[in-house]
Amino acid sequence: MAKHNIRQPLALQLTNHSDATTNHEGALAFTLDPRSRLYTRASSSLIGEKKFYADAQTCDEELIADIKAAAELDPEFILRLAAYARQVLNMRSAPIVLLVEAACIPACKPFVRKWTPAIIRRADEPAEAIAYWIKRHGNIGARGPKGGEHAFPKSLSRGIADSFARFGEYHIAKYNRDGSVKLRDVLRITRPKPKGDAQSALFRYVVKGETDTALLPMLAARNELLRKTEFDAEAVELVKKSQATWEVAISKFGSKAEVWDSLELPFMAGLRNISNLMRAGADKALSRVVAMLQNPDHVRRSKQLPFRFYSAYRMIEGQDPHNHWMMFRAAPQKAFSDNPRYAEVLEALQTALELSLANVPRLSGRTFITSDNSGSMRSPLSERSSVAYRDVANLMAALSHSLCENAICSVFGQSHRVVPVIRKDSILTNMAKLANTEVGHSTNAYLAIQHLRETGTRVDRIILFSDMQCYSTGESSSRHWWGADQSLAEELGKYRSSVNPGVFIYSVDLAGYGTSQFPQSDPRVALLAGWSEKLLEFIPLFEEEGVQAVDRINTWEPPKAR
Repeated sequence: MAKHNIRQPLALQLTNHSDATTNHEGALAFTLDPRSRLYTRASSSLIGEKKFYADAQTCDEELIADIKAAAELDPEFILRLAAYARQVLNMRSAPIVLLVEAACIPACKPFVRKWTPAIIRRADEPAEAIAYWIKRHGNIGARGPKGGEHAFPKSLSRGIADSFARFGEYHIAKYNRDGSVKLRDVLRITRPKPKGDAQSALFRYVVKGETDTALLPMLAARNELLRKTEFDAEAVELVKKSQATWEVAISKFGSKAEVWDSLELPFMAGLRNISNLMRAGADKALSRVVAMLQNPDHVRRSKQLPFRFYSAYRMIEGQDPHNHWMMFRAAPQKAFSDNPRYAEVLEALQTALELSLANVPRLSGRTFITSDNSGSMRSPLSERSSVAYRDVANLMAALSHSLCENAICSVFGQSHRVVPVIRKDSILTNMAKLANTEVGHSTNAYLAIQHLRETGTRVDRIILFSDMQCYSTGESSSRHWWGADQSLAEELGKYRSSVNPGVFIYSVDLAGYGTSQFPQSDPRVALLAGWSEKLLEFIPLFEEEGVQAVDRINTWEPPKAR
């Protein structure tokens, strides 16, 4: 009788897998290669913010460790990922950290200047980069433990100087703010060379505050505006001439209807201040913002993450921003519900959310979408955010459903439930259905695929939105320790054996703890991460070519400047 050449049970194969490990719940998980680990962590993390399973310092230290590990294998990938995160995923803090940390790694330095202009996109970001460097290494030029050997990298200085040269009057007027590092500090440290008289005058203004009215008419008008003592017809004219930012005008003259109505708010500022416009009764400004929200081109160019529209919607609708248990159940705030434009604004925000998917490819066949509504997913994205991880999971699930030819949606926690999401309902309505389905606090994600197997439901793909800290509390398991016989990876194997061997699974990591629920060696498992609808674009490409997101990012090139 054979004793050695015996096929191991699937559960034992998985726990004995070469990259098997445990997650924060002590359950079966799998390690990732350094590039994939960095991608998942950087794409789904806010710098300086704690997560459910880790404090802020630990999260930041793990990101830095991943940067160093990835740099040993592929030093340019760090910079390319930073540019991709900034331009495609529309992230701000993480790309700065990737850039500055890469500039301190010898193997990355040859690529820093080349990639910096693709990462530094706003006039406040050079100061952010320098401030982060000082936080990590101490004052530039200082001696001691944090000075000397950690001199500000020349490659980063030159890259920032190249980036700064792109910014004109409007950008300087908008982002010349007080902070630990000011724009004049940026010029002092990086010494960009001005191109022409106008830029020379602009740099002189940044350093000395001197305004040349002939070469810098916008800044001259702004300074005149700041000298005004009342908001009159002349002030309105100066607002127009100076293209004053809303912060300048409102700080100077107060949140009044006539002040807001004088401003040409750009998309992001309009979205951010839509509640202020309603409170102030600024009908003209509100009408312009509503029109932008309903304009496909404006929505596309805004590059706002889907949850930004949802967050604004929830604020106007009147929910308690910190009550993640009662989503879409609280009564509207009277200040907004009594506003005659209340319904119009909500409809515009909902339209913008729908329009944000205009360029994302549709998914043919049958798709199973499941989102994690467990206890750890109820924590907010940041201390100041009213949006929780489960909000993002349910919103991304509803967005995905709207792209599918045929889809089944569900949520999981302690239990698993299929949710009757239908195409004729809006994304926000379907999100509410998912959010209001109570499934308890545990993270029994395996129940979702077990449901497909036990019902014999054949699907072409499975999309999973989770923080990937899944475990088992089933009656037949020894809770969630090594040897537990219920896991996502095992259930996927069983489903393939009994229902559909060719099913794809898209594991979307929303928290970036550094492990996966599936082995990377599985050719039909795609590892995705982040909160952007852009990640859904990888799905048809993966099914056509089988290339992981990390490998696509590693060949991505930023659009050439026009």
